[in-house]
Amino acid sequence: MQIQAKARAQETMILAKADSDAEVLRADGSKKAADLLSTNPVSVELAKIERTGNALSGGGNHASFFFGADPNQVQGLLANSSVIKGHAEKSADAASY
Repeated sequence: MQIQAKARAQETMILAKADSDAEVLRADGSKKAADLLSTNPVSVELAKIERTGNALSGGGNHASFFFGADPNQVQGLLANSSVIKGHAEKSADAASY
């Protein structure tokens, strides 16, 4: 019985280590992909569009909210460069503090 308990404990440790290693590997891959994408302005814009689409579709959790706009107005908001530009400027200002 003690041998089985030790075997189960070792199995748990091995699986936890594998999960941890896999998570680190995924994070490293995501960082490398982001670094590569950030060097190309077109890729950055395409990534923004993809992320916006994921957020609007609920991204699996269907918890998207539209503050101050109805869902049918979002396309116009996203197409309005002054709305997007204003947001980018505010983000840049906040990042400089």
